[in-house]
Amino acid sequence: MSWNLKTICAISLFILSFSSYPLVGSLIVDPYLKERDRLIEAEQKLQFGHDIVLEGDEIKANECLMRAKTAELDHAFQHPEDFLPAQNFLRARKEIEQSTVFRILRRMPKGGLFHAHGLAILSVDKLLRYTHLPNLWISRSGFAFLFSRARPPPLLSHSCDDWVPIEERRRAEPNLDQEIKRHLMLSSSRNDDINHVWKDFNKLFPAVGGLAEFPDLIIGFDLVGQEDMHHSLLDYREALEGIKDETNFFFHAGETNWYGRQPDHNLYDAIVLNTKRIGHGFALIKHPKLMEIVKEKKIVVEVSPISNQVLKLVGDMRNHRDDPSLWGAKGLSYDFYEADLRALKQLALNSIKYSSLDKHEKLKAFKIFKQTWMEFVTELLKSSLCVKAA
Repeated sequence: MSWNLKTICAISLFILSFSSYPLVGSLIVDPYLKERDRLIEAEQKLQFGHDIVLEGDEIKANECLMRAKTAELDHAFQHPEDFLPAQNFLRARKEIEQSTVFRILRRMPKGGLFHAHGLAILSVDKLLRYTHLPNLWISRSGFAFLFSRARPPPLLSHSCDDWVPIEERRRAEPNLDQEIKRHLMLSSSRNDDINHVWKDFNKLFPAVGGLAEFPDLIIGFDLVGQEDMHHSLLDYREALEGIKDETNFFFHAGETNWYGRQPDHNLYDAIVLNTKRIGHGFALIKHPKLMEIVKEKKIVVEVSPISNQVLKLVGDMRNHRDDPSLWGAKGLSYDFYEADLRALKQLALNSIKYSSLDKHEKLKAFKIFKQTWMEFVTELLKSSLCVKAA
């Protein structure tokens, strides 16, 4: 059998190309791939959740979760228009709820919720059930609510000053429950631009306000509103400085796409006022020095991906919550949608570590979380979800 000269030269070059690589045992080490792996490993060490070490069944549970996520990603690469995290949450919510990934996350214990507006924590379905309780009055036209044993006084800020028992209006309007539900949620058909969405968003709270009351449990202070349109923290400097030594501040700050303007500068004031937390902090990434200070002072950043998308700060959740019921969401599962089990566990643990619970309460919370976490892992591996994801 005779080989031609080109074949011999090609084989010789192939052998020579490997002769220059160092040997480790019987393996040939490619310097290019070694450097590439080094960079990947260095970056992975900076990723959120890297310090979490999964053990035993946790590893299997993570494999189950990641198989389901990988299946979604593989489909998305072929059909990018179907990828749910890239779609507007108001439109994609029902499809998200049907996914294997979400159904796994729904089972998972999530620690504490740091950022939610008090009037928007309950799901819309639960709020709607409250409208069937006795002694609830509703404005004759509109959707203001008030619990009262006697007819309430006129509404000063409402176009109609006449109240009627809600059961009376429900008899006259068979579709009232659907209308109430519509007025308690942002609609995907009304989400044109950031100012339009905020206008609709702010209209929701008066409707919910008459249905919800909370005990006097206050651990800190915040100022809430659309930063692009309202006063800055600097405007309230004198009042805030007067109480900062005796008050925990949890300021909304940096919930904006603007750079170098008043809403963006709220981040400076929040830090100078020694805030313990920053709500959203969406603009923080544009300020390297402030990010450095936030890390040094261990200031908690309450990241709210879905809220940021719905309120038009980001269009695609891959590039990046706080009012669950207003989006139609029911808990934190939606916001935990795009992370592996290490990152998810770290998020949950952080919610206890950086909470305002005292030392004894934190120890108790960590103990409860550890137990419920292992129950979640055990039950997940027994469930059809892991079989389906395999």
